[in-house]
Amino acid sequence: LCGTLLDGKNITLLTQVSIIIEGNEITSLDKGFTKPASGDKLVDLSKKFVMPGLIDSHVHITHELGPNQILDEVTLTSSDAALEGAGYARITLLAGFTTIADLGAPNDAIFALRRAIRENRVPGPRILAAGSPITPDGGHGDANGFAPDVLNVLRSETACSGADACRRATRRQVQA
Repeated sequence: LCGTLLDGKNITLLTQVSIIIEGNEITSLDKGFTKPASGDKLVDLSKKFVMPGLIDSHVHITHELGPNQILDEVTLTSSDAALEGAGYARITLLAGFTTIADLGAPNDAIFALRRAIRENRVPGPRILAAGSPITPDGGHGDANGFAPDVLNVLRSETACSGADACRRATRRQVQA
């Protein structure tokens, strides 16, 4: 039961609306407050404002920029990134975002987090995941800001130069 509902499809406000949900799908919006059938669950938001979930089409859910970013790159693992991402995913969901597109994260971290959310093991929004970014050698998605000998160790597996190398990197990401 919704006191006020933002109808995102028609961009209007509706008052006293019942949202009927079967499984994970909204099947109808009914005017007024309808009583649920026997055994159905009732969520009473009759005094609340309800709106559709928000979508953020560019996030990096497994990390946040900060003063320790360079140090984190050499001390934290993909497992750390997945756990940090789980915390950010919960915060993101509580802020009203039900879908996000993550456009660059370690494959192991983002794909494990996406699966854990899908399987309801951790709370979070639906994740559309790109995985590790395909980037030119030395580009934005490659390791940067380190001494040259450290850069050779940290170089991204999906950094590439030239059509053949970039096709290979793209195929590896599609496979992942």
